[in-house]
Amino acid sequence: MKQYSALTVLIVTVVAPVVGLLPVFSVWAKTCTQAEIVHYLEQLSQLDTPAIQKLIECDQPAVPGLAQALNSSNANVKANAAYTLGIVGRNPEIVVPKLIGVLDDRDRLVRTNAAYALGDFGIKDRAATSTLLTMLAKDTDGKTRSAAAYALGKVSSGDKTIISALIKALDDSNNGSGE
Repeated sequence: MKQYSALTVLIVTVVAPVVGLLPVFSVWAKTCTQAEIVHYLEQLSQLDTPAIQKLIECDQPAVPGLAQALNSSNANVKANAAYTLGIVGRNPEIVVPKLIGVLDDRDRLVRTNAAYALGDFGIKDRAATSTLLTMLAKDTDGKTRSAAAYALGKVSSGDKTIISALIKALDDSNNGSGE
């Protein structure tokens, strides 16, 4: 079994994620050119596009374009971008506010994917929590309410307001699980 020095472990687990160097250490990260990223981003209007996997493999360099894609007028582009950003999980200081901005989108898939992505980031943000609590209580789509519950569950850490809302949501007969 290969032994790693304490310095290597420190760099990979603490320093690299903070300064955005983790793709250097990732075995799955792929070096993508800006032209490739743009090409993949242009394909986000198709649901279930292979471009999503390619952007995930591009990792950190794809984040700015994905964050910008949340401003698209095309719901599929926004939904795919939110989904991909949740998996990539980088640059929360840029991405989380953008995801919060689409939580009230007209399209249910955009709202759902943004909620799941925020849950995947696991960052407790006052604006996100407030919007997610409203989604959990009032969104007309059961799957979107389930996504809000998922996100809130990831950040609840003993917050009585969140826990109370999640318990109340258990009585929701249209929680999206059977749709």
